[in-house]
Amino acid sequence: MVNAAPKRTLPRRPREHGAWAILGVSLLTGTLIGGPQGKVSTLLLLFTALAALLARAAVRPLVRPGRNPRPPRFQAQVRWALGWLGLTTLGGGLLIGAGKHFWLLYLGLGAGLLAGLDLWLIHQQAERTVSGELVGVAALTLTAPAAYGMAAGGLDGTAGALWLLCWAYFAVPVFYVKMFSAWRSGRDIPYWEKMAWRVHSGTLLILASLALGGWIPWMAVLPFGLALGKVLYSRRWEREREVSFKTLGWRETGLALSFALCLWLGYGSAR
Repeated sequence: MVNAAPKRTLPRRPREHGAWAILGVSLLTGTLIGGPQGKVSTLLLLFTALAALLARAAVRPLVRPGRNPRPPRFQAQVRWALGWLGLTTLGGGLLIGAGKHFWLLYLGLGAGLLAGLDLWLIHQQAERTVSGELVGVAALTLTAPAAYGMAAGGLDGTAGALWLLCWAYFAVPVFYVKMFSAWRSGRDIPYWEKMAWRVHSGTLLILASLALGGWIPWMAVLPFGLALGKVLYSRRWEREREVSFKTLGWRETGLALSFALCLWLGYGSAR
């Protein structure tokens, strides 16, 4: 009898589909506001960020307790993890060494700390909690100031504002999705409805205060007003409807693109 060939272990993809949208829109936002300069560096940054995201997906089952794959799948998974981590290191090294973007060391340090915290949360099986989601969003949105810095030649106040705005915009939907999940499960509905309302309205007030003080353009506040209106609309019209998470994801992606457009118009008019 001829032994069957072992199945090829394919690389794992991120289970959180929203991660692709967060990464792409953050990179797009930073590139649009930074300008057309540094195209090669921006493409290399995209490659590095994608490799890091795939590395996280490969490492995830290795650090999660009780979920380690069996040999030889375990060995294949380790090879994929090392491969993606190697490509991430290579891309980052080229950007810093050959591209002379030494300021990326600061963002790399922040990304490394967030990645370590994320892996610890995965080990604690807490990556799907609110804290775990917010940590992941914070790491992914670091690509916005990185892409901006490629064109601007470094980090400045605008880069910091871009990270804050991107993190806030992609963090508040965590509570929106939790509200939908509560409607599906029938558990903790009042709690998550209140949390979604409070987080969205509180974020809008904080950013409106920053715009009033001239720290950010008013156009950057508009998407957060639309996000609050989305919560009110869903509570009024979609609570009893069977809205699929796939539909919800596509809606969020469209709104995220409008967020990038608003920031581009806001910062473009402020120049």
